[in-house]
Amino acid sequence: MAGERNGPALDQGALVYQAAGATYTVPIKDPDGSRPNVIGATAAWWAGPVPAGRPQGPQFASVAGQPGAITKALQVVADPDGGFMVILDIAPEDVAGFAPTGLYQHEIWITEVGRRAYPITIGTLVIRGTVKGSAAA
Repeated sequence: MAGERNGPALDQGALVYQAAGATYTVPIKDPDGSRPNVIGATAAWWAGPVPAGRPQGPQFASVAGQPGAITKALQVVADPDGGFMVILDIAPEDVAGFAPTGLYQHEIWITEVGRRAYPITIGTLVIRGTVKGSAAA
């Protein structure tokens, strides 16, 4: 059995325009760059208000399970490089309750068969508002 994972990639921000959604692919890598075999793993995305006093660095305050946070199941799929990746598909309705002026954090957690869930990515979630009629005619 492989050793435990060594923490998430920090400062992995995501940008979403209101009512537009966004899709990201997130490769699953260990800190040494190796690509773990995560066949059968499941993934979940958490997003919510930045926890008060969130420290910077390897120790973090998680939004998972916190008041105001949302969660969504994600796909873990094989990628073209022989590893695995998570498809983060943020639909407009996923972040409809988040105001563009708020401070948000998002996290992707993986649960491998026979292991506890662990985060692979943590970062800011930026919601940009749109102005109706601002597009060029």
